[in-house]
Order: sequence, then C-alpha cells, then structure tokens
Amino acid sequence: MRVISLNTWKGDGAYGARLAAMTEALVELRPDVVLLQEVLDAPALGLHTGNTIAARLGCHVANLALREKPRNIEGIRADSRSGLAVLSRFPIRSTLSIPLPDHADDGERAALVVEIDAPAGPLTVTNLHLTHLAQNDLRQRQLAAAQQVTKRPGTALIGGDFNAPIESFALNATGWRDCRSELGQPPQSTLTGQPDGPCIDHLLWAGRGRPPKTWRVDLDRLTQDGQPAISDHCAVVVDLAD
Repeated sequence: MRVISLNTWKGDGAYGARLAAMTEALVELRPDVVLLQEVLDAPALGLHTGNTIAARLGCHVANLALREKPRNIEGIRADSRSGLAVLSRFPIRSTLSIPLPDHADDGERAALVVEIDAPAGPLTVTNLHLTHLAQNDLRQRQLAAAQQVTKRPGTALIGGDFNAPIESFALNATGWRDCRSELGQPPQSTLTGQPDGPCIDHLLWAGRGRPPKTWRVDLDRLTQDGQPAISDHCAVVVDLAD
C-alpha cells in the first residue's frame, strides 16, 4: 500500500500549471492514500485542489476547509480557504475533525482523521499541518491532540507538514514511530529546490498493523526559471507492507 503526503502550496505561483503537473505526477505515482495540506478551496473561481486531484485519480475524498481569507490566485483576488484533504482508492468509513491548539499569530489549526476500509484491514490516517511559528511547545501540543487515534484498530498513521524536523518531537513517550527513522534512513530535505534544506514533512506509524517498507522524497521539480513546478514542498512517499 502506498501513502503519499504533500503540501500543495495553496493557490500560490502558477496555480493552474502547478495543479495540472501535480495531478499527473500523482497519477504516475499510483498512490492508494494521499494526504494533502494547504488545499485551496476558492468557490467563486470554481477551484478546489483536493476535489480536482481526487476526480483524476478516481479516489474517494474527505475535505476539511480551514483558514478562510482573501488570497491572490494568478492575479485574481478571491475569498478562499486553505485546508486538508485525504484521498483514498478504498471506501472511506468515517471522518472526524480534531481542533488543535492554536495561536493568535497563526490562526485555525485542526487535524482530519479518516477511517478507511482497506482490503487488508482497517486503516486510520490523520492528516495535519502544524504551526509555522517558532514555538515548538505549540507544535508538541498540536501533535499530542492529534494522537487520539492510537486506540483505533488496524493500522494507524499520522502525516503531513510538521514544520519542524521529527527529532524536535518527543515521540518516544507516545508510541508513535517516524517511518523514515524506523527504516534507518537519514533525513532528506522536503523543500523543493533546497537539497540542503530541512526534512519537515513526515509520516508516523503507530507501531501495529502494516509496517513501513520504503520511504522516499519525490516531486522535487523546478520550472526553467527556477520556480516550483508542483509545490514548494516535495512529496513524501511511503510504501507499507501488505
């Protein structure tokens, strides 16, 4: 089973071209489950990153709209939201949103929990985007709030944009394991065009059910003028054992 996490960079840059490239790249990667952050939802412009990609992949989709404000999308000012989406090739049994601790300088944060009826047994994935503020204690509290899924049966995963290296989180006391660290792989930048940048996008495994088999970074692509061709974040691609 292949699980991918990707921060889609809202409506920034050349959104239309990026969305097309993002969608086709995900088609080529053939994921079973996709966790998307910074999902643009601009109803007045008929734009929704999560729904567009889900339709092309033939996936079920669960969306959580967050962080409403006007944004510039290829020169057009429009009301929009930047939220979360989980796409699945398998039926979605249930969804749950968990409010996360927030800060006045940051804004609304929440986790999207999705239970999936996968062929080899139930899969629970929690998608989140932790604060960008330089307050690691806030990120720790946000992650702790999302870890309520540990009591659910089957395989449980938490993924998304953590905005910090995994080493800055106290995972040992939680029972959760970083898939990359579990496989003994060194950190790799998850920022597009920054090979020496930090690894801030992660997928955690609860330690039961399907373990991770492989972890890698993909979709690190730039245009000819050096701008992100897909997103300012790379995709994290994890294959789980059957």
